[in-house]
Amino acid sequence: FGAFFSRTYRENDYLWGRLHGADRLVDIVVSALPQGKTLPAGSVMAIKNRLFRAILGQERGRLTRIAPLFDALEQELG
Repeated sequence: FGAFFSRTYRENDYLWGRLHGADRLVDIVVSALPQGKTLPAGSVMAIKNRLFRAILGQERGRLTRIAPLFDALEQELG
């Protein structure tokens, strides 16, 4: 409810929503693989890492009130 009054909170919630949505979509697609089929070890995390970086790159210029969060997430991604 606080995001209703604060642009910073809205930006935070929006970014986390995009990242969470991307994470879930990858998991859904992977779970739909035929039984017995798997991806190579580490490939799901690599896909998510590239996706998260793309989202951060796309949103950094738009979400100007949460620059420290972008820095922390990019550092976490390595």
